[in-house]
Amino acid sequence: MLIVIIFLQLLLVVLSIGMIRLTTYRLIWILTASASGVITLRTILLFLYKDNIPSGTVVGNIITIIPVLASLLLLAALYVFYRMYKSRTKLELSLRQDEQKSKSNLLTISAAIEQSPSITVITDLEGNIEYVNPKFTEQTGYEKDEVIGKNPRILKSDHFQDNIYEERWETISRGGEWRGEFLNKKKNGDLYWEAASISSIKDPDGKIMHYLAVKEDITKQKRTEDALNKSEKKLKSSLEEKNALLRELYHRTKNNMQVISAMLNLSASKLDDNEVTEVFTDLDNRIQSMSLVHEKLYQSQNLSNINLKEYITDLCSSLLASYHKSDCNVSFNFDLADISVLIDAAVPIGQIITELISNSFKHAFPGRDKGEISIKLTENGNSIVKIDISDNGIGANSSFSIDKLETIGLQTVFSLGENQLHGNIELDTSSGFRFSLEFRNDTFKTRV
Repeated sequence: MLIVIIFLQLLLVVLSIGMIRLTTYRLIWILTASASGVITLRTILLFLYKDNIPSGTVVGNIITIIPVLASLLLLAALYVFYRMYKSRTKLELSLRQDEQKSKSNLLTISAAIEQSPSITVITDLEGNIEYVNPKFTEQTGYEKDEVIGKNPRILKSDHFQDNIYEERWETISRGGEWRGEFLNKKKNGDLYWEAASISSIKDPDGKIMHYLAVKEDITKQKRTEDALNKSEKKLKSSLEEKNALLRELYHRTKNNMQVISAMLNLSASKLDDNEVTEVFTDLDNRIQSMSLVHEKLYQSQNLSNINLKEYITDLCSSLLASYHKSDCNVSFNFDLADISVLIDAAVPIGQIITELISNSFKHAFPGRDKGEISIKLTENGNSIVKIDISDNGIGANSSFSIDKLETIGLQTVFSLGENQLHGNIELDTSSGFRFSLEFRNDTFKTRV
């Protein structure tokens, strides 16, 4: 019997020591097995010596120490067990707290989905409905029991082709997110628009478990958008019609002025009086300057603005052609900035330039073979436009005074510059003829 006990005790110790990975449970096993082993050793020694153990010997000391050692091993085992119990209790408390937190979060998420103003639909991997929130019922008219287990195709209208739905399924089945709009059909047959975002729900390993669709009713937005589209189309049509009418108005005005100009030229050609012919020529030039404004507007993409640089260049070419019979060869020197003005400014500017250049052609170069007229156009950062017109002619005599203008041409120039353009005029005739006009370009407002 003693041999059996010794064998079993040795086996217990060997198994304890031979454990590959040390855990708390195995440590307790080792400690208790070791305590049992030393007690067995003491029992064997007592049996061998028939309780006659000589004092002061090694065996006697071992037998005396063994109870203390066994007690220490058992206390160590109890301490390890206590630590294990405390850790387990702490772990269980943490797990219970996590579980409560997870339940609370789940309830919050569930309440949020249930009360969400957006439609929420969850399907299985085959696309069959597993869950819908109350907003789904409110929007579609289908109760939850009517749609569970069915495919969302029950909402499908005939507005979209099948390839749209195939594209959506291919995207979400790959784990991607699909966004788009649908025209769906309610239970009662009414149509409604919705914007949808459909994605997959995955487990921690990334495997797709369900599909989630979150949708918004955009029927009102779509109706508003359609109404706006119909209104921007009407507005575009109205603007195009107005532009066409304006172009036609500019074209007809230009043509009427050309007719008047032609009649003046025809009448002048029948007269022998040079003074009367000159009056007709001046009238024709004034009409041509206004006609050119309407021609520029007719040709322009912007029916309100005229490019002043182009207008002045073309107007001077027209005036040069008008006085081609002059004995003096007159040339132009241009320094023109690229400035646009409205018709309210362009017409008086054209009249002023016509009067001044005509004046130079008629009076600045008597007895000369050639002359030069310079025109400079600038604009500063405060919308101040400045026009400088000068020639290298004879100028005016010493008795000339701005305050005593007698010619209708110069009176017209000052009237147009100061009253219509609200500008400031400077005139110098001491050496040649120099005219300067400044006006604010932002005084005139677009009316078209």
